[in-house]
Amino acid sequence: MNKFSDKQHLLIALEEYEEYLIGDDVTISDKSIGRVSDKVDNATGNGEQFYTITNGDDCVPPTASEAQRSSVKEITILMKGSTEPLGGADWVTDWFLNDLPMGGRILSSNNTDDPRADYIERGTGQLKEAANYLNKMMELYPNARVNLYGHSLGSMDVQYAVVSTDCSEVYITTILEYFHKKYCITV
Repeated sequence: MNKFSDKQHLLIALEEYEEYLIGDDVTISDKSIGRVSDKVDNATGNGEQFYTITNGDDCVPPTASEAQRSSVKEITILMKGSTEPLGGADWVTDWFLNDLPMGGRILSSNNTDDPRADYIERGTGQLKEAANYLNKMMELYPNARVNLYGHSLGSMDVQYAVVSTDCSEVYITTILEYFHKKYCITV
């Protein structure tokens, strides 16, 4: 497993905006993260755009044998963020089917006794697809450590997927410290 600095983690997150093909090598600062093994681009009409990268020199797609998939020790899932308004073909889906509805749902909380259940219930189609995708990848690569990256809408996808996961053990780390140092963000 690779060790990356906070700055390199930020660079990995920004790779979600690049165009990759299955089998492409993804590198950051001359370090290979792995090979693109799966790509989802709006498969359900909800605007979801995800990459799964398997560590190592070989591409191990979800269609590989169970033995091959079980040998993968680490996967990285990139969940693409919103396209800027008027900036591409999918910006309408990103903003009108996901960002704005989720903003409204957050502001109009149901104030239930179980905020996690409320959050899961009120997710948009894309957020629900992110959760389905994470669970599917965890099932397909059962021995792999999973790294999740997302920016903007992609970060909502990641948060929703983690909260909705079937896995009982989830450890979360962030790169907020790098942002704080670099951009003077106060939390």
